[in-house]
Amino acid sequence: MGHLVEDLIEIRKPKIPDNYDILFGVPIPPIDRLRTFSADQFEDMICEWVDGYLNAQYALVYRCGSAGDKGRDIVALLQDDKNGEWDNYQCKHYDHPLYPGDIWLELGKLCYYTFINAYSVPRKYYFISSCGIGNSLAELIENPIRLKEGLILAWNDKCKKKITGVSEIELTGELLSYVEQFDFSIITHCPPQKLIDQYSTTHFYKYRFGGGLNKQRPQPEKPKNSIQPDEVRYVSQLYEAYSDHIGESIHDIEKLKQYDKLWLNLKISA
Repeated sequence: MGHLVEDLIEIRKPKIPDNYDILFGVPIPPIDRLRTFSADQFEDMICEWVDGYLNAQYALVYRCGSAGDKGRDIVALLQDDKNGEWDNYQCKHYDHPLYPGDIWLELGKLCYYTFINAYSVPRKYYFISSCGIGNSLAELIENPIRLKEGLILAWNDKCKKKITGVSEIELTGELLSYVEQFDFSIITHCPPQKLIDQYSTTHFYKYRFGGGLNKQRPQPEKPKNSIQPDEVRYVSQLYEAYSDHIGESIHDIEKLKQYDKLWLNLKISA
């Protein structure tokens, strides 16, 4: 009641959606749609990406996807041999970019399970996150020595009681020596923008992101000054229709102009 007129905000006229938006809703950018996936859907998509886009590199790609995966989400074998070289794709579907605290447990599992020979050290270990990685983690990945030092410092808090869920894993003795010698340069990542761009080339893309319809209709061409070859049949049939309607044979525009009403309708429709 006490507001001044100048305090009032003008109501802007809303944008009227086109028919496509009314039928299907306003399109969601792929980067935003990616973040609406469930964790399982995200892992399935990564498996499709690795198998569909990167398949030339691998002989076999499969998803572990269980509580006992020992820190492996998507396993990609370079040869059709489970004892041969392989890459690991670790999926993280969080509501924020990955921080160092989000990955210590995964690196702890990698070191522990390769130490006890549960599986071999992968050629590459990729972190794939729906929100990408933060600057602090990016800097660590670019500096493997600092990444190793960070894991050792975080071990007791992030790894010791959580690697197996059954027993505590002390970072001492041979295991400590193993971690100190471990090659952390195998750790890398793939930004979500690059992931979507590469995934869009696979036949899986339209099932998860849509895109089967073209929202924008092409602009109609301006009519030519003369009848085009592909228009001859249509024009001939049009003359026949007018001839049938009038009861007199019409074969050209000049004859049609004698009938003002029909000529006017023809110009309006054109």
